[in-house]
Amino acid sequence: MSEASTSQIHTELWKLYEDWFAAIPSHDSAFFDRTLSDDWHYTNVDAEVRGKREYLEYISPIDPRTPANRMVEMVVRPFAEIVIVHGVYEVAPEAAPPSGFGTRFTAVWIRRSGQWVALTHHATRMPGAHP
Repeated sequence: MSEASTSQIHTELWKLYEDWFAAIPSHDSAFFDRTLSDDWHYTNVDAEVRGKREYLEYISPIDPRTPANRMVEMVVRPFAEIVIVHGVYEVAPEAAPPSGFGTRFTAVWIRRSGQWVALTHHATRMPGAHP
């Protein structure tokens, strides 16, 4: 895959993560319905495993005034229609008291019918991060 297409994929997925982080406190289930595959697999920083429906239940109590997570760095590694993504995002103190934390993540996306769909996401609390 060319550098230009890798750059374009990076831009597209960065925007999707910004939309994802905004969709959490706004309870935009339509975003997750179209973005997460029905068999999406999520392992959070506490090693809890959830599917798509369980994730929506997990984020449902988040206060709409909670600041969105913030992407800090992201690397995309495209392989035809599949992309492996890894990077770092920050979780705000309001979402993870007392001081928030940094999260390293790895995710897998696939392009289906011209749209990026998330297949899996694994998150790890960064060293020095507060529980």
